[in-house]
Amino acid sequence: MNSTTQFSIRFLLFISVVLLLFVGLEWYNKNRLTYEIPGKLQVVKDNLEGTELFVVGNSHGRDGVIPDSLKIPSVNACMLGSSFFYDKYLIENYLKDAKECKQIILIGSYQTLAYNMAHPKYSKRRHEYYHFIGANYKLDDFDWKKVFLLEVQSFKGGFNNLKRDLTTNKPKLWKTKGYLRNEEQVDTHDIASLAIRKIEKHHILMDNDMVEENLGYLKSIAEWCRERDIKLTLITPPVTSVYNELRKEEYLSFGNIMSAKSKEWNFDYYNFSEDSDFDYSHFKDVDHMNSFGAELFTQKLNQTIF
Repeated sequence: MNSTTQFSIRFLLFISVVLLLFVGLEWYNKNRLTYEIPGKLQVVKDNLEGTELFVVGNSHGRDGVIPDSLKIPSVNACMLGSSFFYDKYLIENYLKDAKECKQIILIGSYQTLAYNMAHPKYSKRRHEYYHFIGANYKLDDFDWKKVFLLEVQSFKGGFNNLKRDLTTNKPKLWKTKGYLRNEEQVDTHDIASLAIRKIEKHHILMDNDMVEENLGYLKSIAEWCRERDIKLTLITPPVTSVYNELRKEEYLSFGNIMSAKSKEWNFDYYNFSEDSDFDYSHFKDVDHMNSFGAELFTQKLNQTIF
């Protein structure tokens, strides 16, 4: 056997091992229930029977609503970076089999109506939602360069995920109806700069040209609920006062718009974003509640929607 043949065989063996490793990591990541999106999807699937209320929306709802403390059997299906587009997809494709569902709480935050999912900064999230739940938002343009970069990123992320799962002992989402306690408190020593950095990330992904499109998804959700005699309640959760102070004037109409649409499309809307009962002790960062905030917020929901 000459040296060229030996090299070819070794190269093929090397490529085969890499491909097998890649396929294994991809399978692991797609079925990795400790990761939020597939984990929440498993929560939904495991609780389709017997659940009367589903909370759907973004991370503000994920961290703010304790399903076991609500008055009826509930599941928190909120996910990081979700939008009305993904909420609509989840509701129409997965909750259609929840025969005992009587209510849906939908989370709509300051940035929700202007959320621009086509922004390059949101690219990773769009691919994750497509990868994990099948929701395709403007991913029709095939580009080998983009695919290659995403696969390399996924390959690297796969190792990080595996390492994280082997070295940490996270509670399982599906055993807690989709809610995980977090008792951290926001660092108030540098809270102004924290708020600036956070809201700048949100403003990058906001565009008022998206409002009509996102309202269209909300209208579809409202119609879907009405056709099935499911009560829909839209909620804007509380955030810190320092976050509120940095909101841009051009986006502040979100509350008035959602209030007007609630009357037009026949659902309830409650805005807790400036609720003075919440102080810094109720938040883990400038716009996400910790468990103390979630307990208070869930108590308020029980008083409001039932």
